[in-house]
Amino acid sequence: MAVIVGTSLVVIRMFAPETYTDNLIAAGLFLAALVPLMSFVLGGRGWVASSLLLAVAGLVHDTSFLEMVAVLVVLALLYAPSSVRAWRAGRRPFTATPCGRVAIATAGGTAGAAALAFGLLRAAPNTPQLTRRELTKKLREDLPLYRFPLTIPLAAWGAAALAVGGRGKPERERLAAGFLLRVAGSWTAVTAGGILLFVVGRNSPAHRFLSFFLPLPILIAIGLLAAGARVARPAGVAVVLVGLIGLGFLGYHTLYVELPADRGIEWTDPAKIADAQAAAAYLDAAGIPRTSPVVFVVDDLGPNPLSYVPEMAYLIRSVLPADRIVNTHLYVGDPVRYLEGRPTFRPSPPTYDQNAARFWPAVRALLPRRPVAMVLASFNPAFGALAAAHPDWVVGRGLIVLQGPRLAGHSAPPALPSFPGPAGLALLGAATVAALGLIGIGWAWALLPPTRLFEVVSLAPAFGTAMLVVTGLVIDQAGLRLDSWDAAAAGPVAAAAGAALAYFEIIRRRRSAAAGR
Repeated sequence: MAVIVGTSLVVIRMFAPETYTDNLIAAGLFLAALVPLMSFVLGGRGWVASSLLLAVAGLVHDTSFLEMVAVLVVLALLYAPSSVRAWRAGRRPFTATPCGRVAIATAGGTAGAAALAFGLLRAAPNTPQLTRRELTKKLREDLPLYRFPLTIPLAAWGAAALAVGGRGKPERERLAAGFLLRVAGSWTAVTAGGILLFVVGRNSPAHRFLSFFLPLPILIAIGLLAAGARVARPAGVAVVLVGLIGLGFLGYHTLYVELPADRGIEWTDPAKIADAQAAAAYLDAAGIPRTSPVVFVVDDLGPNPLSYVPEMAYLIRSVLPADRIVNTHLYVGDPVRYLEGRPTFRPSPPTYDQNAARFWPAVRALLPRRPVAMVLASFNPAFGALAAAHPDWVVGRGLIVLQGPRLAGHSAPPALPSFPGPAGLALLGAATVAALGLIGIGWAWALLPPTRLFEVVSLAPAFGTAMLVVTGLVIDQAGLRLDSWDAAAAGPVAAAAGAALAYFEIIRRRRSAAAGR
């Protein structure tokens, strides 16, 4: 199932073209939170684990968190009729019913997210504003990616298999199947509601609702496994393998063929990387302290600067040393206007001026300090004209210094770092998952039901991710810098805290077992 979901068209859309990394992390935490939530709804423990993962997901991406909360509210409503009947009949208190337990976990996650946001970040949520035209464009471009004529029937088969498959099974398996069906139904209802709001004229991000619709690949995976189980073992294994290969090829073709061809995606832009590295080499050669502010004057005259300019920032920061990143700023627009101390506004495209609201305030505050300011050839179309008008400002290939020391004969930057290759990337990915698992294993052991070792191990990376986020914020608030080697303390501190919690939980369980003898 993990392979199908991980290579699904939904996850690929979050991965590209804009790379919704925060959405991906939030989605992983939300899916992980559903596992202890199911245990809690079925009468076991798990609300603390579920609320914790939900809270950190809210910290990672507040807009996705609101969608998660809406899904859980609808889930509680689906459980409400049977829960109210059980409560009125006196079989259990309302807080012990499925509806009550979903509400408890949701309230805990919401309170935790608010506490983390206002207590650690000391900031209110900041939702991006897109025009109707931009939202329509994104939805129109995204719809063909999902292959709904193929994926919806496959998901419907999975839902039917899940509904029928619970019959004749032990009660817990039937209840678990019912929980998954209700979650899928709730998520579908919220997604449909978000799209409907867009259809009736509201600026609802319909493309985001679709890109977050994870029940689609989950149900497809369930349907494929159910199809394999319906036939004899050798043939069943073949069915599953063929399905895996087919779905994997579909994801591969979308990611590496369609998106680059249809959406103009470049996984990395060698010219931009080279120019950014030239800037990094210049800053070091000029002796600019890494704590000093630096401004890159960039511009984009294409149809979507609101999305493309942040990509420029990512490329620049990916090349700079870590301790320069926090002091790196972008001015969007005309280099001459920057020197005049004025923002750049343009009538077209409609979203262009929103970049001023995003980047200009920080730059304006820096202007009295006359920070080093640069123009890179591949980041600003005005480079050629500016270089022709002021050749003495050019300090290297593709590099103009607007303000700052202009080094004579500044040499080209060192060669670009080599690509580790597919095998190297696979090893790095596996090592990352293993490291996150080591950080989170103590937390998972302490907070999840002790009889489900497979779930403890499987969810350990999710807990590791969550606690790494929280610990990093705590370390930052303590005055340690996350752009230095101080950040390396976050992993060991989070792992040690989880190990301590697991130790006390083991002692508690032993005492509880001894008292029950």
